[in-house]
Amino acid sequence: MLVKYKSLPKNECCIICNGHTYVFDFKGDCILTDAGLAPKYTTNCIDVSIMSFISLNGVTEVLVSEADKSASYIVTKDISEVILQIMSVGGFIRSLKQKTFIDDFAVTNYLFVFTLKHQNVQLILNNLNAKFKKEYF
Repeated sequence: MLVKYKSLPKNECCIICNGHTYVFDFKGDCILTDAGLAPKYTTNCIDVSIMSFISLNGVTEVLVSEADKSASYIVTKDISEVILQIMSVGGFIRSLKQKTFIDDFAVTNYLFVFTLKHQNVQLILNNLNAKFKKEYF
């Protein structure tokens, strides 16, 4: 799954994924979930890798999207432990968050944006002792 990133004025940014544009404010909170594919969002974007984290019942699911493929992993740690480990490794461009619903439960999806094929993505998965779940093409 190809993911693109662009910095916007006022320290905002956008992520373009599967034809949808998500706009985030200066704090990293999602403020628009389908902003369209206007040139102000689509020009001068860079290809990036994304690590997405959602946690339910103390188990965190990780989705890694890099260039032409995505894979999901399971981490048997709470989301707060996972985020602390990511922050300690560093190397990400931006951290973002988006509220979403899973089976009528409101959850927060945490996103970390890395340069494409950044070596810290694999290092983070190793540090979290992530178990491979499924690959998507």
